[in-house]
Amino acid sequence: MLSCCPPASRLAAFDVGRPGQYVVDVDTGTGTVARGFALRGCLVIGIDPSPELLDQARRLDIESEVTADYSEATAEATGLPDASVEVVSAGQCWYWFDRPAAADEARRVLRLARAIVRRNFDWLALPGSVGEAGSAPALA
Repeated sequence: MLSCCPPASRLAAFDVGRPGQYVVDVDTGTGTVARGFALRGCLVIGIDPSPELLDQARRLDIESEVTADYSEATAEATGLPDASVEVVSAGQCWYWFDRPAAADEARRVLRLARAIVRRNFDWLALPGSVGEAGSAPALA
């Protein structure tokens, strides 16, 4: 299991990440989260607007001996059919989206038994972030 992904037991409690489950990972980048789901046996589509990052994801999949499909698109317009996936995942990226449009797209592509998995952590000490609240004061 990849450290960026929630523990399998936490996901399993919500019926997420089971073998054969259809997952779309939006803004997949180099496919880290997509690979995590694929390693669990999910059928994964990674969506990203960057062809360069998708090429890197494909190369990393080969090295990891795992398979995911990748498509150049955005979270707001995935190009997927209605009700075509069981899980929409977004790791470290939801703040980049037009959030209402991305949420509408997620609802459109999700089947009735649906889940949205959003993973985020603040490690940069940006003003107003959790990272700032937890960091030591700067030395003068």
